[in-house]
Parts: sequence; C-alpha cells; structure tokens
Amino acid sequence: MKIKTLHLIAFGKFKQTTIELDDGFNLIYGPNEAGKSTIQAFIEGMFFGFYKPYRKRRTYSEAYAQYKPLYSDQYRGAMIYVDEMGREIRIERDFLKERDGVRLFDNITGEDITETFPYDNITKQYMPLGYQSINSSIYNNTVNFRQMASKTNADLAREINDKLIDMANNDSDISVHQVIDYLDQKKKAIGTFRATKSNYGMAVRNRSDLEDKLEISEEKYQKIRLNQRKIMDYREEVKRLTREQEDIAASEERQKVQAIEEQKDKLQKIKEEGEALEKELAAYQADAEKYNIATYNRLQMLEDDRSQLKRQIDRYEQQIRDIDQHIESGQKKADRLRAKVRHYNALQVERDQEDLKRIQSQYSRTEKKVERQNESLPLFERHPISAGASIAGLAVGILVLLLSLFNPSHVLPTGAAIGFAVAGAVIAVFFGLAFYAAHCRSARLAETAASFDPQDRIATHLSILMERYHEPRDLDALKAQMNAILDAFDRLTAADQDLSNLTVQKQSLEAQIESYRDKIDKDQQAIEEVLKPLGISRLEDYRQGLDHERKALDIQAKIAANHQLYSDLEGENYIRVSSESDLFQQGKQRKRAVKRSIASAQREMARLEGENQTLADEVDSPVVLREKIDGINAQIAAYEEEIRACDMAESFFMRYQKETHRSQAGSLNERIGNILKKITNKYREVRIDDKLNIKVLDPQTSNLIDLNQLSGGTIDQIYFALRFGIREIVDEQRVLPFILDDPFVQYDDKRRKEGMLFLSRVAKNDQVILLTCSQNEKQILDQEDIPYTGISL
Repeated sequence: MKIKTLHLIAFGKFKQTTIELDDGFNLIYGPNEAGKSTIQAFIEGMFFGFYKPYRKRRTYSEAYAQYKPLYSDQYRGAMIYVDEMGREIRIERDFLKERDGVRLFDNITGEDITETFPYDNITKQYMPLGYQSINSSIYNNTVNFRQMASKTNADLAREINDKLIDMANNDSDISVHQVIDYLDQKKKAIGTFRATKSNYGMAVRNRSDLEDKLEISEEKYQKIRLNQRKIMDYREEVKRLTREQEDIAASEERQKVQAIEEQKDKLQKIKEEGEALEKELAAYQADAEKYNIATYNRLQMLEDDRSQLKRQIDRYEQQIRDIDQHIESGQKKADRLRAKVRHYNALQVERDQEDLKRIQSQYSRTEKKVERQNESLPLFERHPISAGASIAGLAVGILVLLLSLFNPSHVLPTGAAIGFAVAGAVIAVFFGLAFYAAHCRSARLAETAASFDPQDRIATHLSILMERYHEPRDLDALKAQMNAILDAFDRLTAADQDLSNLTVQKQSLEAQIESYRDKIDKDQQAIEEVLKPLGISRLEDYRQGLDHERKALDIQAKIAANHQLYSDLEGENYIRVSSESDLFQQGKQRKRAVKRSIASAQREMARLEGENQTLADEVDSPVVLREKIDGINAQIAAYEEEIRACDMAESFFMRYQKETHRSQAGSLNERIGNILKKITNKYREVRIDDKLNIKVLDPQTSNLIDLNQLSGGTIDQIYFALRFGIREIVDEQRVLPFILDDPFVQYDDKRRKEGMLFLSRVAKNDQVILLTCSQNEKQILDQEDIPYTGISL
C-alpha cells in the first residue's frame, strides 16, 4: 500500500490542507506545534476512525475530542492510496458523531465501491483496509510509531500469539485469545453463586427463595385443608336448617289461612284511613300554593339586612358614647385653660412681651453701669452674701460662742471648748461683716437707682407690667409668666378645635343612624306586606309554611302505600298479617333464629373460603414450588457443569498457547535479532516470552539482560526492532506504510544515523513517512545521499 494524497478539509488546526506523498522515504519536518502529530492522527483516523478497539459497542476514543476543530461544524477529510493490486482508492470520512460515516471510491472511475469492503458490526462502518486482521491497536503497536510511545501493549501480545499459532498449524481460522475471551465471557455470563446478580448467583438465590416459600406454602395449605373440613361441616348444618326453615314456612301458610277472616275487617279501616289522608292532602296543597321559596329567600335577605343594620347602629351608638366621653373630658380641659387666662387678652400679652424686650434692653445697659461701679467696691460688696444668709450665719456663730463659753454639764473638754469658742467668734465676725457689706451695697444701689429719672416712661411701664402679671420678683419670672399665658391660649384654641371636630363626628354618626333606622323601617314594612295577607307575623311562620309542600308529598306517599296495602289485602289469595299477631309470634321467632343460624353459617363459610382464597393467592401451591425448585436445581447443575467445561477448555488452550509460542519463539527471536543487529551493531540475540517481555543476550558475557538494565536509547532501539519484526507476523500482506513521529528523540547521533540507514533500507520495499521537528534526520539523508521526498510544514 502506498499513500498518495492527504486532504485535511477540517481536522485539528488544519483547514483545506493537501499533502502529496511519494513511494519510498517521505520526510515531513517543521517546528513544534506545526501539526506533525495531527497528520499522523489523521492517517490513523482515515483508516480506523476514532473508536476504542475490543469493545462490544461503538465507543469513541479520546482522540475524537482532541482533534475536533474549534468553532466549526465540520470535522472531515479525504485520503488517496494505492492498494496491493494497484488500484487508486479514495477514502472520504466524516468524523462528526452526528454524521459519522466513511465512503470509498475508485479514484480513477469515481465508482462508489464502499460496499465491496468488509463491514464492522461494532462501529457500524466499512473497513478501508479491506481485512480485519489489523485494528487500531495493532496498527499503533506496529507500523504507526507515535512520539515517545515505542513500547507495545498486551493487546498486541495476544495478536502475536494468535499469529504464531496460525503459523504453527497452518490454519488462519484459529484465534486462541478469542477462544479464551469467549470462555471468560461465558463464565462471566454464568457467574458464581456468590455473585447474586449473575445467572448462577440468581439461580441459587431463587432456589433459596423458593425453598423458603415452599416452607410457608406447606404451612398455609395445611391451614387450607383444616378450613375445608370446617366448610363441609357448615354445609351440612345449612342443609339441616334449610329443611327446618321450609317446615316453618308451611306452618305459617296454614296459620295465614286461618287469619283471613280477621284481615277482612282491616280492609274497611284502611279504606277509611286513606280517605282521611286525601282530605288532609287537599288542605296542605291549598296552603302550599300561598308559599314559595323565592319569596322566602327575599324575605330572609331583608331580615338579614335589618339585623346587619341594627348591629351597625349598635356600633355607631357605642362610638357616640365614646365621643361624648371625649367631649366631656375635652370640655373640662378647656374650662381649666379658660380659668387660667380669663384675666388676659392674647393680643395684649403679645404686645406686653414686645415691651418687656425693650425694658430688658434698657436694664441691660443700666446693669453694665452698676457693674462698673461695683468693681470699685470692697471685696464683701463685690461678692455679697444675701442679708438672710448673713443673719443666719451670725446667729450660728453667736450660738456656738455662747455654748462653748458656758459649756453646760461640762460636755466638752476645756481645750475643745476654747476651740469652739474661737470658731464661733470667727463665724460671728465674718457674717456680721457680710451683713454690713450687703447693707452698704443696697444703699449704693438705691442711690444709683435714684439717679435715674423717676418719670421715665419705660420704668413706669415696667411697674405696670409687674402689677398686671403679679410678678414683682424679676424680669425673667415676668417673661416666663407671659410665655405660660400664651401657651395656655394656644392649648385652649386646640382644645376648642378638638371639641368642634368631635361634635361634627357625632352629628355625622347620628345622621347615619337615622338613615339606617329609616332603612330598617322600610325593610320591616316590606316584610309585613308579605306576611300580613297570610295571617302570620314572623318569618319563621313563613318558613314552616314552606313545609306544607313536603308534608303534602309525605301524605301522598302514605296514600299510595294505603292504596297498595288495600289492593294487596283485598284479594283472597294473599293475606298480610301483622308482625305483632299472636298467631305468628312463636313461628316467627323460630324462623328468625333459623335464619340467623343459616346466615351465621354462611358467613363463616364465606370467611373460611375467603381465608382459603387469600392463603392460596399469597403463595404458590407446594406442588408448583417443588417443580420450580427441581427446575432450578437442574439449571444450577447445568451451570456448574458448564463452568467446569469452560475451566477445562481454558486450561487446555492456555497450555496450547504457551507450547505453541515456545515452538515458534525461535523464528520470532531470530527475526527481531537480525533487525536489532542492523541498528545497534552490538546486540544480536533476543528472547521474547508470550507477553512480549524482552531479554537481550549480552555478546560479551552471554548472559540474558532485562531491559530495565539497559539505557533508554537502547530500550528504544529494541522496541523499534520489535515493531518492525512483528509487523511481518501481524501484517502478512505487508501493505501498510511505516509512519514515525520523532522516533529518535532519545538516540545519540550514532544511533540516530543507524536508525535512519535502517529506515532507508525499509523504504526500498515499503513506504516510510517520517515526521520530525529536527534537522538532524534531513542532514543524515542528505549526507548519505539517500533519496527522499521532503515536505516542510
């Protein structure tokens, strides 16, 4: 197979990008993030799509989301390759889940050849490679070398073992790992008795449940059998009582014949009662015509309206009483305020306030003059003590002096008495001087006041104000008195306004009450207009009148019953006997007793039958349960036998696989060793087990060495050789090109050169596509003059 053209319509970072490839060696190079890994993933996606292998249903891999273009509703591409028969095949694939699909065309003729390729029932897609021996897992472990992913995985090991078995048996239809997988799946499907959700476990659990049910069923069916015997006994009792009941009925019939004559007398009485009922019916029907429900409803509405209005009047009257109380308390408050201001006029008080302000201004100037004179006074006169305080202090001093001098009963010691005498003398002298200073100051103030003009108009007006407001003390008191009077005038005005508002509110309520009373009278008048013609005065009487129609119906029913009774008794073939008749009392009592006994027996039979039915409905019969248990036991035995068979088959195929691998491992080791020798020039022999675990033979010591004892570059070389070696096993047709993404990252220059030379030899027979971000590979190809096609991204 040779890939010719890659057309990345919308894939990863690429959009409408075309890359042409040639046979042999293709080198695609560019810086990091140029899209080399994206191109490698594109080729894989065109071949296989982005599905996880070895799944029972289609499952998308992580690569689907990784390479889906951002901000685009397209995710598709095309690829042209030449198959092993020389045909040019064009693959077109849409990766979007909503339009997921692949189409294949003959690129020369344009013919759609999709359906000529195999179909995968898991992915629901046709397979462009044309065969099922290689899936995406084998592809990525052999010919597709991802960056820093040289090591193979367990899936490839299973495929290698299958191929080795095929080679050993020359039979391409044997797949041991598929057989083992099938056996494992079959065992998992059967399960174990501990796995309660498996078939085996469910069968064991069902058997246990059925055994528990069988135990319960046997207990309940034992109860059913006991009940059934009781039912048979009750049926015999019912038969006996029924015969007795028939005997009683025959006896009653004979007694009825004897009572016919007595019943004839009752016919006349029944007839008379019927005539009386018809007269009573006529009277009630006449009254019923005077009454109707619509008029009653209207009267009831009027009565309800009157009751509601009365309740509203009661509420309004209570409000009026509350208002009267408020008016009374407000009137008392207003009277107190009027008494307080009755000697004053508000306008006059306001004018007096203005005059007082002018007087205070004049006195302020006068006080300043007096203050200046006061500064020249002695200390006692500048800071005077009032005359009253001075006299009190003088009296205390003299009292203390006298008590200490006389010392009655020698209460105080001599020293203390002398001390108190001195203190009393000091106090008396101090307050005596203070009294003298106050007297002198008053005299000077009087002289100063006398120096003003006694005819001054403002001073005269002040005297008048003092006298008018009865406040001779000082100007501040006079001012406070005026303010109090004006405040009283304001409160009086507010109180009068409140009284006026309450009066208006009361008048409004009284008017409303009057209107409600008028409405009540009108409603009462309307009610009386209906009731008076009927000769009644209460609405209750009218309601009772409505009962006449009902009573008439009751009487009609009685009349009908009377007529029916008369009709029944009038015939000679039937006689109705009163239940209180002495003739039938004894028979009826026995009849009722028998009837009760029959009913009781029937109820008990019904109860037992119901109980039996309930018991039978709750469980299956023991016979059915035993049959089910036998069936499950057979099923469990089959499961156990099948598990033993699977274990034996699995053990056989595992041994067969190991033996086959051992017989074929020599050729595989030789093939891998030859490749390893070409690229390392050191290691020539390898040993590979059935898990693809590798050991190399040290040429110097002839010892087998584990890979973890080698350098990272050597390990990469070994896995590199392994991939090329096993490619011939898993891909016998050798159709797929080798695609490598920076496989020599961990190689030194020598190893890188050997690897490039090896790839150049491979490229002679197979197409090689090498993607790299380094110029080293290009330099080696150029230096060694190796032909290649270079593509720069």
